[in-house]
Amino acid sequence: KKKKPPAEMAPLLLALLGLTLQVAAVPKYIGFWEANLTETASFTNLQFQETDVNMLVQLRQSGVYSLYPLEGTFLQGSKEGLVLRPDYAQSFGKIVPLLHTLLANGTILGFFLGDELVWNCLDVASLNTYANAVRAEFPRGGAIIWYNEAAWFNNLAHKDMCGKTHSDYKIPAALDWMSVDIYHMDGPTGNNWVDNYVRTWYENTIYPNLTSSQQAVLVPGSFGSYVNRDCNDTCYDVMCTVDANDFYAWVKEDTRIAALNIWNWNGCPACNGSRWTPPHTCCMDELGTRVQPLTRAAWTAIGHEIIMRTRTTTERASFYQAKESDFSGWTNSHRVATPQAHLTCPAPKAQNNS
Repeated sequence: KKKKPPAEMAPLLLALLGLTLQVAAVPKYIGFWEANLTETASFTNLQFQETDVNMLVQLRQSGVYSLYPLEGTFLQGSKEGLVLRPDYAQSFGKIVPLLHTLLANGTILGFFLGDELVWNCLDVASLNTYANAVRAEFPRGGAIIWYNEAAWFNNLAHKDMCGKTHSDYKIPAALDWMSVDIYHMDGPTGNNWVDNYVRTWYENTIYPNLTSSQQAVLVPGSFGSYVNRDCNDTCYDVMCTVDANDFYAWVKEDTRIAALNIWNWNGCPACNGSRWTPPHTCCMDELGTRVQPLTRAAWTAIGHEIIMRTRTTTERASFYQAKESDFSGWTNSHRVATPQAHLTCPAPKAQNNS
């Protein structure tokens, strides 16, 4: 018989020895929450905010993939938190033909269902109705479906923001990607914060509950605060830079991770980076990565490494010919409004470094 060449024999020999072939696990996608694509398109390749068709096409031509946001199509705010829209089927049906077209021509990869939906009081049955409706229209393999949740469901007795418990919670079977957000806000806490907190949470709570067709997404915290007593803006910048590199070290050895979607770029004045630490009692603040120089540089370098591994030759040529002005038409005005119910903080007072 003709001998098999070494390359063909390697997997068999490894199997006989009880070993596995290790493959580089760098994820294919990286994006930012609250992105400004005039600033981030050069080192990210995924966005999940835009709904304007012309901009979606332009982004795809330059190597930025899109997950179309559907939260406003299916959900609305109420005094009880998030609920399904009574007309969600009609609302979804109106845009289904467009979505099929965008998927067929490669303009979008799939859909983003929303952020912290059950934490914002959506009941589990409604979550599954939502996810299943999208999956029924767009079968697995033809579209990615992702949603992000708060990191509460390792304890099903934990209450959501409206005081309800959800002991029936399970990761929806209709999903392709699942993530939670766990943020570093109390200052440096020794080495290996990412592994000790975020990775441990994923390995204990998410990975055992994923099906073979599902993957995880990481949502690294990347922000700062002027008023956090434990960690000011400079402290945050150093801390989040270390965390960025630790997150990247993790994903490079973990094939279960599909994407990095980093929180956040532009900042979030009504978010809790400050932890409401005295003497600053009102209000919350989060500075975006864009004004944190060390963290911005770290994620820029990581993003360049990821996207240059995944963009085609044509996409790279298009990207390098593009200028920031090419994305000047991108604004938040095209985003589907997130129907948060009544869970917001008053506008923050003037920021103070004292």
